[in-house]
This record gives sequence, structure tokens and C-alpha cells, in this order.
Amino acid sequence: MSDLIAIERPCGDCMMCCKLPAIEALDKPAGKWCIHATPGAQCNIYEARPTVCRVFNCLWKIDHRIPEAFRPDKVKAVLAIYKEGVLIVYPDKAYPTAWKDGELGAFISGWPEPFVVETGKGKMVVRNVPK
Repeated sequence: MSDLIAIERPCGDCMMCCKLPAIEALDKPAGKWCIHATPGAQCNIYEARPTVCRVFNCLWKIDHRIPEAFRPDKVKAVLAIYKEGVLIVYPDKAYPTAWKDGELGAFISGWPEPFVVETGKGKMVVRNVPK
């Protein structure tokens, strides 16, 4: 997955990037809505949002190889890429195993490299075992 294909899908009313990852620049913990977000509507500081928000790499949004059905608000997890090319999964605390379940779980279990799951209590590195 090193060849990201930037298609810039529209976020629509998803906004899970405003809830699931921690955003230190805004003192926002993982799994809580940002105080500047109106869920399902908008970021109220969009034009002045911090750099970390501007450069967030939601895979569903930027890579056409991620299925349409994996929109973060539908699968209850955000898939993102660190600048080093490492996959990070941000699961919704209300659905802690969503990243392991169904089609999303099958997709992630086929990920060829170790990846990181942000649990809100810390990060865990997951290494898939070849089948």
C-alpha cells in the first residue's frame, strides 16, 4: 500500500477523524469528540484547524483501493497512514473490536506489514501471522 492514490473522496458527514484519534494540539483525548466539532455537520475551526488535522491521512478518503464500504463512520474505525508509511487503526471505543470484524477485519488481517492500533489507553503493534 505504498502507492497511495489520492482521489480525495468527500468526507460527507463522517467526521470520525474529529472523534477517534487523540489530538494533542487541541488537548483532545482519543475517542472523544473534539470541542470544535459539530458531529455530522462540520469542524467549527476548519479554516484555522491545527496542522495535525490538516495533514491527517484518512485512507478511506485518499486511497481508492480502500473500499467505499469502509467509510469510517460505517465501520466504526479510522484507518490512517503515518508519514513513515505505517498503518494505524483508530477503533471507536464503543465498538472496540470493529477493526477485527467483518470485511474490515478480513482486509486488515491481510495487511502485509505490522500495524498500530490506537486503543485510547495506548498503542499496540499488531503483526499478522501469514496463513
